[in-house]
Amino acid sequence: MDGTPPAFYRTDRSIALSSATGPWQEQAGKELGRAFDPSNGPLMRVVQTDDENGTTLVLTLEHCIADAMGAMYVLRDLVTALNGGALEPTAAPPSLEDLIADRIGRAPMPDLTGIDPRMTIPLDDQPFDGSPAVIRTFALTRDETTRLVQRCRAERATVNSLIVAAASRSCAAIVGTDYIRVFNPIDLRPILDAGESLAPTFGAIRLGFEAHGSTRLWDRARAVRAQTAGAKSEAAVASAAAVSNHFLPPAVTASEVRRYIHQAIDYELLVSNLGAPALDWAGPVRPRAIWGPMVMGRYPGEHMVGVTTFDGSLRVTVAAHKDPAPLLFELEEATRTPQ
Repeated sequence: MDGTPPAFYRTDRSIALSSATGPWQEQAGKELGRAFDPSNGPLMRVVQTDDENGTTLVLTLEHCIADAMGAMYVLRDLVTALNGGALEPTAAPPSLEDLIADRIGRAPMPDLTGIDPRMTIPLDDQPFDGSPAVIRTFALTRDETTRLVQRCRAERATVNSLIVAAASRSCAAIVGTDYIRVFNPIDLRPILDAGESLAPTFGAIRLGFEAHGSTRLWDRARAVRAQTAGAKSEAAVASAAAVSNHFLPPAVTASEVRRYIHQAIDYELLVSNLGAPALDWAGPVRPRAIWGPMVMGRYPGEHMVGVTTFDGSLRVTVAAHKDPAPLLFELEEATRTPQ
């Protein structure tokens, strides 16, 4: 952050593997409270927990080396190795800025004067002090997942837009704010033809909602779907890259990065939905369930919703600094028995 271009360094150290007892949610919560030392890799940890249902692996990766979809490729490679398959090294990917410029082109700096000022109010950072996050989960059956998808289609919405709509309505009351900001990541790999890169290859849309608005749930879900679809266009991706390049030039300082993050990323709610990743799980060793993604931005009152559909079953995790049971209840009601 002192003007030196970013770089990654090889290490001879192995990825840390530890064993633990107790529910995997408890171990994942502890991992979310632990910082990485970026000067002393690897920037990944694995915790193994065993119970009567089998073995659960908690994979924790520093966000600078991987995003949620990238973590899925790590899991896929791990399963391949456990089945005796060979893994070939891949070349380092280009920067996201170069990838966007190569695939789409560069865009001029957009006009930002019309942004609601409430979207840029900074939040205080909470340090990584070892305090664990609290994680709650639920899963839909295959039949329930199928009915949910069908209902969303009938309502001209998506599962993601329904979850964002339901979570934002509930989370505002839980956090106690009149205006809630939602950060909704978007996987850019299909848009940029980026392949299966581990490196962070995502954009995002930030949405703002009045906490006490009277908008019906499905109306809000349809509005979220429309805004999200717009953010996935090539023009929108190039425009977002222009903003990042403007505020984060090569000689950027740490204070400038911090200011940009607080103005462009701060949120009360993060919803990350991986959909149903189409990965090859060939071999006798394979996951029976996949939960996540989970991440905490170290903001006071933040809630994080992670969604993954695996083997036809939608699974939801909710992480927060305090027990997120109220939000979990609202999400389960909205997805299991959508009204």
